Amino acid sequence: MRHSIAERRLYRLALILLAALGAHGAFAQLPIRGPARIVNVIEVNDHEDQVDLTMVFNCSMRFVTSLPASEGRQVHIQLAPMPDCGVGPLSQLLAETPPVSGGANIVTAARVDSMAPGQITLTLDFKKSERFVIAQGVDPRGLRLRLIDRARGRGKILVGQQTEAVSNFAINLDSQPKPFAPEDVELAHQRLKAPAFVSEALVDGEKWYRLRVGPIERRTEADRLLNLALPDYPRAWLAIGDDAVTSDLASEGRQVHIQLAPMPDCGVGPLSQLLAETPPVSGGANIVTAARVDSMAPGQITLTLDFKKSERFVIAQGVDPRGLRLRLIDRARGRGKILVGQQTEAVSNFAINLDSQPKPFAPEDVELAHQRLKAPAFVSEALVDGEKWYRLRVGPIERRTEADRLLNLALPDYPRAWLAIGDDAVTSDLNATTAQVALPPVERIGSDPSLPPEALRTAMAEARSAMTARDYPKAIALLTKLQRQPEFADRVRAQELLGLARERSGQLAHAKAEYEEYLRRYPHGDAAERVAFRLRILRAAEAKARTGREASGETQGWEVTGGVAQMARYDGSRLTNGAPPPNSQPVPAAPTVTENALFNDVDLLARRRGETYDWVGRLSAGYDKSFAQSQGALGNSTRVSLASIEVLDRPLGLLARLGRQAHNEDGILGSFDGLFLSWQFKPSWAINAATGYPVEQLILSPQTQERFETLALAYTPPNAHWDGSVFVASQQFQGLRDRQAVGVEGRFLASRASLVTVLDYDTAYHSLNTASVLGTLQLPAHWSLSFDAERRNSPVLTTRNALIGQTFTDLVQLEQVFTPAQIYQLALDRTPITDNYSITATKPLGQRFQLTTIVSATQTGASPASGGVAAVPASGLLLTYQTQLYGSNLWHPGDFNVLSFTHGNTEIGRIDSLSANSRFPISGAWRLGPRLTIDRLSSATDGSTETTYIPSMLLDYQRDRKLFQLEFGGQLGKREAFLQLPTGAFVQTQNTTRYYVMVSYRISFQ
Repeated sequence: MRHSIAERRLYRLALILLAALGAHGAFAQLPIRGPARIVNVIEVNDHEDQVDLTMVFNCSMRFVTSLPASEGRQVHIQLAPMPDCGVGPLSQLLAETPPVSGGANIVTAARVDSMAPGQITLTLDFKKSERFVIAQGVDPRGLRLRLIDRARGRGKILVGQQTEAVSNFAINLDSQPKPFAPEDVELAHQRLKAPAFVSEALVDGEKWYRLRVGPIERRTEADRLLNLALPDYPRAWLAIGDDAVTSDLASEGRQVHIQLAPMPDCGVGPLSQLLAETPPVSGGANIVTAARVDSMAPGQITLTLDFKKSERFVIAQGVDPRGLRLRLIDRARGRGKILVGQQTEAVSNFAINLDSQPKPFAPEDVELAHQRLKAPAFVSEALVDGEKWYRLRVGPIERRTEADRLLNLALPDYPRAWLAIGDDAVTSDLNATTAQVALPPVERIGSDPSLPPEALRTAMAEARSAMTARDYPKAIALLTKLQRQPEFADRVRAQELLGLARERSGQLAHAKAEYEEYLRRYPHGDAAERVAFRLRILRAAEAKARTGREASGETQGWEVTGGVAQMARYDGSRLTNGAPPPNSQPVPAAPTVTENALFNDVDLLARRRGETYDWVGRLSAGYDKSFAQSQGALGNSTRVSLASIEVLDRPLGLLARLGRQAHNEDGILGSFDGLFLSWQFKPSWAINAATGYPVEQLILSPQTQERFETLALAYTPPNAHWDGSVFVASQQFQGLRDRQAVGVEGRFLASRASLVTVLDYDTAYHSLNTASVLGTLQLPAHWSLSFDAERRNSPVLTTRNALIGQTFTDLVQLEQVFTPAQIYQLALDRTPITDNYSITATKPLGQRFQLTTIVSATQTGASPASGGVAAVPASGLLLTYQTQLYGSNLWHPGDFNVLSFTHGNTEIGRIDSLSANSRFPISGAWRLGPRLTIDRLSSATDGSTETTYIPSMLLDYQRDRKLFQLEFGGQLGKREAFLQLPTGAFVQTQNTTRYYVMVSYRISFQ
């Protein structure tokens, strides 16, 4: 059998991975030191309902704060380099474009800037607004950001569940055709310690009685009671807001999607991805033309039935939840139905509708659309409720794949763009007028005068009553009237109900428009996930009606993504001594120090999603070339940041990853070469294990003299706001115990608060390696508070720390002089304790400003003299105060401005810094970023005063999968003091001159 092109690509990738990891000789000859960069790689792992971003740094970083704290389409992560980075508190760090591995549809861009002296800001752009938590693990050379709720919270339609807002939950303990005795009700109350009652339901014209407990407000409490009830009531199930109406009237359609949630006896976890099925159908060949089972949401199935013609039906679940009944009624009616706006002719072309408005588009708008999308642009007209609307479009497009590509290309510049299918009579004429069946408009807020609050409440109540009575024309009229009102408290609910009313009345095209309007205006509304789910079903049904094929939300088969990037950097500085005092030695000429390097990066990810197995091959590598004469060829290095192959067995819940990978949790200290295993043996429980060789230098092949093993047990309760894990870790280095630790990690996320904790304790050294608490809190008056409290060994306590300050290069040599017990004590002596505390308060000031205040404190303990290494005194308490004022849309729509003031008491002295940083859109996707920083340092060692001016300019371009950055700037500094040079000469001033240029680009493909 011949292999497909995608399979051959994966085989080649596997060979590349093995070659990269196995090239001991080639890699071992490379030097350890090379051109420095801050972020080695950002790895994106997306699995099931969460996405983990692991950031691997070149040196230790201390987390300062993130803006926003927990949710947004973009996050700015502020970090402070620790001493091993060799960065001064006033250093102006250069911008970078770090490599990103994977997540092409999740992370659209990553940049490293310096918005405050001695700090870096890592900016991540997401494709859509995300909720996240950030945590720093045991090793400060890494950082984790977890995107959450990516699959949870999707709209769920259980049989018998109304799509209106759920007012309560209940546990249905048992059902029977005769009334329950009072003793049964009392017994249920005593067993579950909750109110018990009996409700009635009509099933096929027969009255049934339901024994229940409730109402219950929270889903988590309902799940707890359900688990408590099952031993005594094995047929119990969760009822969601279905007591208001016990017998549903008929629904209608040619296709029905029935969404079901497996109960505990199915053994299916709440996050499991169930496989598709084609169930057997007995009889009814002229009635049911197709039946399919899909999984459109984790832990749920969707049973889809296609009828030969439009049918009216009722659905009911009987006494036994292992069965379901659907009855077709009024089969003699057989009314034909043509959906408004849907043409029955074959689709002749596609077009992308970029924008619509009631006034003509300017020729410049048409030309700009043509330039942006590299496709013919035109304007068409449509009559909407007797009013002429103008549509800016590109097309015609013959193939659907090309239309989808152009739509994705258009969305960043035209967020309301959508795909038009064969609805323009003429698509090549710039002045074409289209005669077509008009869709009712999505009404604009504020088009009617504001009604009194009492009138709004009355209209909303009448609309709800009309929905309950299935009087959809009346409901649509009332809700449309409410939609034309200026924004009011219940308008978001009215928008959802209007889409629902149109859907139930058969106006599917209108319903789609209303749902899309909801998501556009209320992307974070309480019903956003539910609305998105209904919209997805409507689009899938429309795609099938037009193409005859199923629309799948998840692509199966091979897909290859990746990118290439280059970053060239030139940085030159000169220190010039001022005139010497009278009658003193002449001052020698100051040398010029330059750093001139080229960083080359490539990343590749090959993924195959199958019904049973998922395969992922990942490679992120680069070559760094130094042109500085002082370093010569010694600065050149080839690095492999990631090189792994991963397989996920869906039925078993088993994941295995082999190769070079990054992991900063479960007690693992960052990058390693080896094997990682994860087994979800129960819906809420998983075991994670890892073994391999830690990676200290990415330019080296696997170093087998150091080995580690970790084992972790993770618990994620269903529908809870928290999860946690416990772990054990063991590590050996050159035959000696290097690390032996236990720990716990926990995450809590609520609507207005989050908390992440990490605890790592070394049981052999009896030392607390890391204790970290990081949290966010939403306060009244729009205040947001985030805090970080850490106590950690710096560096992480390992036996290798005994080599710090020694002339020996490995522990074997050290054992020739010291006993193992003495070596363990040396490791303790060389590992000081560092305490870090920071608190960040943020408050928006109107629509365009945001004020942020950061207070941080840090101190490092002393290291005693031992083993021939001198003592290091404690640093004392070092305080830093920082205030930042963010402003947007001040001078130009889309601009971003930051004014920052920093005052610090550091080890080298007092620091005061004022910085202004801006980003301005100038044309299309181009942005210009001027920046000016003024620093003043009062040295505590020699009493000198140094003032530094740092101007710079950043030009960047970002569109689709292309990113370009150009930064150039300089530094002018003057230090005033009576200084003695190493040559013995004295000077009164020193001047610093620095100039730098950085240019980078990244091109991604998918």
